[in-house]
Amino acid sequence: MSITSTYHEDTQILGNPRQGCRHCGTVIKRTAANGRAIIYHPGTTCCVDAIKDQIQYREGDYARLRANGEQLLAIIDDLEAKANRAVGKEQTELLNEATKARAAYERHARQFRIETDGDRDSDTIGLKNELRELRAELDRLERGEIDW
Repeated sequence: MSITSTYHEDTQILGNPRQGCRHCGTVIKRTAANGRAIIYHPGTTCCVDAIKDQIQYREGDYARLRANGEQLLAIIDDLEAKANRAVGKEQTELLNEATKARAAYERHARQFRIETDGDRDSDTIGLKNELRELRAELDRLERGEIDW
């Protein structure tokens, strides 16, 4: 939803300034670097319940992505097993398909930032790290270390 500003014709207002966090009502306001847009969105880490929601969403995302990755790996294993039993042209075709499937898996893993066996950055990027950060923030908030 885009609302054109009435106070300055070059400024656009994006989002709804009246729609905040479903738990506490917090609205986040950001201004674009060039100053030509003001963006409103509901708070996502503004209260304990909002952080719990974000953790739940990320856990669901991670589980779905993990399942998709496991499905791709099962397809790769199946193609490689069939290639080992095949001979000649059929074996070559199956190995080519397995190679393409492995490349698709690698793209999937990179696109969604899920860790692979050889991923050295899995502790610093991706959903696992987001979950770790959200849980740490929730813990600090529940202990009273963060004062909103």
